[in-house]
Amino acid sequence: MSKRSRRRQKNQFDRIISEQGGCCYYCNVPMFRFGEVPDGHPRMATKDHRIPQAHGGSGRRENLVAACFACNNSKDCKPEEEFTQSKKKAA
Repeated sequence: MSKRSRRRQKNQFDRIISEQGGCCYYCNVPMFRFGEVPDGHPRMATKDHRIPQAHGGSGRRENLVAACFACNNSKDCKPEEEFTQSKKKAA
C-alpha cells in the first residue's frame, strides 16, 4: 500500500470519527485516537465494518464506523443488528 493510500485511509477514518463526534458508534463513549493511548486500550478508536467482511460486507465508507476497542472486540464478526441486540439483552 502506498503512502498516499494510507494517508487517504487515515483521513477517511479521521472524518468518520469527527462525524460521530469522537464517540463510539455502539456505546457512545468518547474515544482516543491512535497514539493517544496504548494499543488495546478499551477506549481506543478502531475502524469497524457494520456488516463484517466475513458476511459479505464491503470496505466502502457507508459500511465503516468508528468503534471503541472494547465494542469492536466484543462485536467480533457479528453483524451490527445481532451485536446491538445482544448488548440490549445484557443491559
